[in-house]
Parts: sequence; structure tokens; C-alpha cells
Amino acid sequence: MRHVWRVLYPILIYFAITVVVLMLSPWEDAVINTMLAALVTIPVLGQIFHREQLMRGKSLLAGGLSGKQLAGTVVFGMSACIALNNIISISNLALYFPGFEEVSMALYSPPLLLQIVAIGLVIPVVEELIFRGLGFARLRDICGFWPAALVSALIFGLYHGNVVQFVYAGFLGLALCWVYEQTGSFLAPVVFHQAANLVSVLFTSVLGEEYEAFGRGISLYIITLAAFALAVLAAREMKKSARKEELS
Repeated sequence: MRHVWRVLYPILIYFAITVVVLMLSPWEDAVINTMLAALVTIPVLGQIFHREQLMRGKSLLAGGLSGKQLAGTVVFGMSACIALNNIISISNLALYFPGFEEVSMALYSPPLLLQIVAIGLVIPVVEELIFRGLGFARLRDICGFWPAALVSALIFGLYHGNVVQFVYAGFLGLALCWVYEQTGSFLAPVVFHQAANLVSVLFTSVLGEEYEAFGRGISLYIITLAAFALAVLAAREMKKSARKEELS
């Protein structure tokens, strides 16, 4: 029971701070208020994460990333986002669970700059602290990679609150745990998550109908296969780079 509590209470802290922000904020925009809650939560959970990293004998970011690892993480995050979103589009999952459309409208209706800062840069940091820095890492302290990654990804999916995002966030959560495991650096899942979210913002808010019109029929399958292949290639290069780092 103690281990369950240690995984879940960071989420409760974030929820509690979000409620306070919603009560005090003069703004009604959900994205602004979520970003404000994230900015308040990051130093709180960051301090807890930093203390636990020291107990593990690691620094806050655990050595950072090499240039090759950083590039691989960005490419992996971008291509995984495209592949997963396209697979969900091909499956027509949103037609069976229309609640996702309301969430999507709320996320992508604010000004583009706000989306970039909030959805693309700030919110991924707090979510990575909650689900990888604290959740996955704590599970990893007591069990193997796959049990820890699967539980972390399941909770990450449920946290998003609807079936479409559960599927997307669940698979993305597995990839985020994997890049953390391979690199040993908390910076890796943060950068991966930011890259994925920024691509999502770009495709939804900037390209919008143009991408939707282009990505139909056979072209959608080609784009999906290309993105999936690129994600696999980036992951392989990251794994090779991690092995070289271990040997050096």
C-alpha cells in the first residue's frame, strides 16, 4: 500500500494545486490555468525528485544527454507522436468516444504562442516529474523495467481522462519510460515529451485542415509507416549510443 501511495500522491499534489489555481486565477482559459498550476507544482515536486536522486547517488538530470542522444530523443518523440496520432485516426477511435473532441477544442483553441509555451514546453515538465521522475523511478527502485513501465504508462493514460487519450498517452508513456531507462537522464523523457507535444500543436493549430486533407487514404498509411520506421530507427540509434556510453 505504501508503494501505491508513493506513486499516486504526486498526482494528488498537482490536482490540489490546480484546484487552488482555478479558485484564485482571474483567467478562465483552461490552458493558462493548467500552465500556472504546472509552474507552481514544478518546484515542489522538483525538490522531492532532487532529494530522491541524491539518495540514488545521481544528480537532478543524471548527467544530461550527448548531442546524439538529444537528437535521437527529439526525432523519436516527433515521429512517435505522428505515428500514434495517425494510428488513432485510422482506427476511427474518436468516433466511438466523442469526448476527445471537447478536450481537443479546449487544448488547441488558445493563441498559438500560448499553446507552444504551455502545452509544448511547461506542462510536459510537470507531467514527467509526476509520471517518470517520481512514479516510474519509484517503481523501478522496487521492480524490473517492464512492470514499472507498464504501471506508469497505465496511470499516465488513465490520468488523461478519456479513451482516445488513454490509448495515445499509454503507448507514449511506455516510450517515455524506455528513453529514461536507456539514457539514465531525466532530461530525455522531458525532451521527448516536449518534442511530441510541439509536433501535435504544429500539426493541429498551424497545418490544421491542410494536413487533414493531405493525410487521407493511402497517404495517411504511408505517413504512418514512415513515422513508425523513423521512430524505430531513432530508438535503435539511442540504444547504440547508450551502450557506447556504458562502455566508455
